[in-house]
Amino acid sequence: SAGSAVVRVTDNAGATADAFVTIFPALAISPTSQTLNINDTLTFTATDGVPSYTFSISNGTGTIDSSTGLYTA
Repeated sequence: SAGSAVVRVTDNAGATADAFVTIFPALAISPTSQTLNINDTLTFTATDGVPSYTFSISNGTGTIDSSTGLYTA
């Protein structure tokens, strides 16, 4: 889950060293599925992960605005 952690290593003499880890929430996109007619538009939104977001089409047709998530079928 999201949050933070401290990872500690201890050697045989009792000396320690720490590493600090920040854990970001998993990136999500909405909606995850949609049916559109030709020339219809839909705005996708992203949440969590590490902003800012860049939208792109990984497969198929249509266009998308890489910064706003506005998709045109």
